[in-house]
Amino acid sequence: MAGRCTTGRRWGGLIDVVNDDQVLLGLQYSTQWDGLSHYGTCFDADGDGVAERLFYNGYRMDRHFVLPSEGQAPAALALGIENLAESCVQGRGVLVDLRMSGEGPLAAVGYDGLMRAMDTQGAEAGEGDFLCIYTGYADLLLRDGAAVSDAELAACPGLDGKDRALLDWIDRSGIAAICADNSMVEKVDGLTRCAGTAMMPLHEFCLVRLGIHLGEFWWFGGLAPALAERGRAHFLLTAPPLNLPGAVGSPVTPIGTI
Repeated sequence: MAGRCTTGRRWGGLIDVVNDDQVLLGLQYSTQWDGLSHYGTCFDADGDGVAERLFYNGYRMDRHFVLPSEGQAPAALALGIENLAESCVQGRGVLVDLRMSGEGPLAAVGYDGLMRAMDTQGAEAGEGDFLCIYTGYADLLLRDGAAVSDAELAACPGLDGKDRALLDWIDRSGIAAICADNSMVEKVDGLTRCAGTAMMPLHEFCLVRLGIHLGEFWWFGGLAPALAERGRAHFLLTAPPLNLPGAVGSPVTPIGTI
């Protein structure tokens, strides 16, 4: 929601016209970063028989967050997105078209499929790299807008957060972040929960255990063909979030330089 005020002021024989905007913004509605405060997990960290709500590096919901209350805005005191904004969010991007995994439509792609896709495209991801996952999901959103077909979106592949081999590779690789063009990076079947397991295991593993940021709803439809024409999968990525103290996520305008 935006409001605009236009004023005219006569000063020294001149008329100045000034516009200002105000925006009410959903921080994780479109192309965005997930902060480390976005996703937590419950377990008994101090052995007292009661599960605590914990986030990356042991930060706790009851100590390191301001919860919504009268006269006080909620905030992540230790893990706000400003920590990412103050860092240099720039490095080597590695684009992988997940549709080349050999898994077919509707696929939840694990380690084997990701490696096949990377080998096919000559992509290598290592320490400090930004792994960029292209599935065609954002292309559909931009093409059809609100009329987009749920079936077509569901047919786009995504990473399989339940695949232990994939999670182990993410840990070993030393990548800095995973950025995908879909809504959750990982393929989630109906957001169902099982006792003792995470609803989104890739989110839990990356955001809570490793401190690896996740990007969602990124658009690679312009970058992918440009890289393919050059026989490349690697590029310079620049993607700082907004400096919003205490926020759990932020819009981002990524730039790929080739």
